Amino acid sequence: MTDSQPHKMRKRNQSDEELISYFKSEAMKGPLKADYVRRLVSELTRFIYWCCSTGRPPIAGRLNQLDDDVKSYNDEMRLDNDYSASILNNALNKLRNPKLLRGGFIEAEVAEDEELIREVRT
Repeated sequence: MTDSQPHKMRKRNQSDEELISYFKSEAMKGPLKADYVRRLVSELTRFIYWCCSTGRPPIAGRLNQLDDDVKSYNDEMRLDNDYSASILNNALNKLRNPKLLRGGFIEAEVAEDEELIREVRT
């Protein structure tokens, strides 16, 4: 297969395939709208294909070590400050914190912060 073929035709790593499947399944259980979940999955899939095509290791297992790859991806795809860059960052943040994936909130690390967050939510 050549690079001119659609990204759906390229082979992905099994662990990343499972990650995408998990992400979609969990996101659909929460309050996120189906159309938004599809956008998150689509952008995450593009990023995973890019990682694969540029010789980077699978993202599964290194979710907290992707900053340089995300920056390179955004630069190469010219996504800096773009809607797609924002969608990718949202997808990765939700993967890093499953509570966000299901529509929940991140808990504060300090009690004082939790009080401030609670005030904002109400």
